[in-house]
Amino acid sequence: MASVPSARPQSLSALTAQLTVVQRRFDESSIIEHEHVLAALANVDPTSARAAQHLHDALLFSLAYAPTANIYDLADQVLKRCSAWIGTHAADDDRLSNSGLPDTPILASFSRALATWLVHHAPGRVSVDASYAPSDTAVPDLVLTLDPTEQEMLVARPTTWESWCRDVLRTDDGIEILHRTLALSRRLPGSVTFVEQLWARWNVVLRWQTSMADAVYGLARPSIAPVAWHHDGLVRHVSLEQAFAQGAPKPIRCTSAQRTQLCDVAKGVLASMQRETDPVTHADEAATELFDMGRGLAIALYYARPEQKMSLQSYVGYMAFKNRVPIAYGGGWVMGAESGFGVNIFPPFRGGESSNIVAQLLRLYAHHFGVRSFTVDPYQIGAGNPDGIASASFWFYYRLGFRPMQDDLAELARREFELLTTSREARTSRSVLRTLANASMRWTHPDATAKPITADAMAEVVAAYVEEHADGDRRKALRRALARLSGRTGERYGEGDAIARIAVLLVACGYVDTASAAAIRSFVRDYRGKFVDERTYCRRAVRHTLLYDCLHRAEQALRNPL
Repeated sequence: MASVPSARPQSLSALTAQLTVVQRRFDESSIIEHEHVLAALANVDPTSARAAQHLHDALLFSLAYAPTANIYDLADQVLKRCSAWIGTHAADDDRLSNSGLPDTPILASFSRALATWLVHHAPGRVSVDASYAPSDTAVPDLVLTLDPTEQEMLVARPTTWESWCRDVLRTDDGIEILHRTLALSRRLPGSVTFVEQLWARWNVVLRWQTSMADAVYGLARPSIAPVAWHHDGLVRHVSLEQAFAQGAPKPIRCTSAQRTQLCDVAKGVLASMQRETDPVTHADEAATELFDMGRGLAIALYYARPEQKMSLQSYVGYMAFKNRVPIAYGGGWVMGAESGFGVNIFPPFRGGESSNIVAQLLRLYAHHFGVRSFTVDPYQIGAGNPDGIASASFWFYYRLGFRPMQDDLAELARREFELLTTSREARTSRSVLRTLANASMRWTHPDATAKPITADAMAEVVAAYVEEHADGDRRKALRRALARLSGRTGERYGEGDAIARIAVLLVACGYVDTASAAAIRSFVRDYRGKFVDERTYCRRAVRHTLLYDCLHRAEQALRNPL
């Protein structure tokens, strides 16, 4: 009797393709198949960098939406095996540069603060990349940090970056060039913001050779974040009303070390994706918070240090973790009961619970800061963002309940959406999506009234006031505004007082002339607290409804002059 040939082992690419299908199914047989595929992958190595990257991303989805603890553990084991293979076989593959995978290089321009953090957390593996020389404009700025005798010899003659490194820094080693440049930049006069602007102008491209020990986006795991098994599958459709009705999110108590870990994870993850945000880069570790949103979703909130805080808005960044895996980042720009927001879900997790993730993010900002109305960053729906057009992200927010504020775009969206819901073959053209990308998308809680305030418009209000009332002299405008505040409240305010940051705006929008002395004094006290505890400030600022009414009216007058 002829023997039955044994089944031929499946290739890694076939197993990866099978994994991407079965990981999105949650019936009993699919869960068993999911385990079998992962077990098979544990014995197969990638054959190329591309195959390793595809497998890596698929495994992250299995971790984030694991239906069982066994699948979670298996996916984690295969991910570590895949990462180790990359370090051994594909670390020098140019196709993996800027992939965010461990043991591969990241080449990017980062802020001075993040560059400093990288040097500390990846010693010996961060350098100025030799292929991209910084701009020669760096030299005149750095000359000012030298000994006076050196300045006299160098300031009068043009010096290229190449000659600067040779004659002044006296090294051609990229690691040493970075260390010495960072050290000199600390001697520059001016605020943190000013020095960061200089650094950005220099266009310093760094090369970060990542390792398995780094908090790259595939390996970073905050130990305190919750884990949950998705026995019931994925939550694909959710309304904001349903999410908000779940009540206030559950805070997770963090030690000082755990808050530091949350900040380090966020910095490393974003840097490995060649990205950064001010609240994360300049994070006030002591203020960092973490919340359990249910279903293994945790959201960390990040607040910038006092010198990096915004004057009018409260820019609060976040990173979302699903089963401890970083899955999304972004921020909210809170101003009273209004907030703009932006969200970026990492590519491996798109097609999962995106709508629920966004709904939970907004639930957190609504309950934690008292926000009642949200505006989508136009970039999210395709303004200057080809990916937003290609993915028709406008409809993602439309289905969540966001609507264009412009009447003509609201009507266009209504007609298009009606077509989409009545015909399975209907598709919105790119030209229509590009038109809709000009919309100001807003969602307002049913029991609230939206009073839109645009930060850019407030800058225009100040500029117009300074021109009309101080002949363009901003110092004069500030002194007059502080004097006006003092006259109304009976208290003295100097140019070093925190309230000086928005004193001109308070006068320009009519608030100082409209509010009572007691109300103004109350707001000044709360505003000073913004630079101590921004979360508390946000909660208290909501009470100053007259201020936001004045800001809203000032914007409307600017947009619709008589």
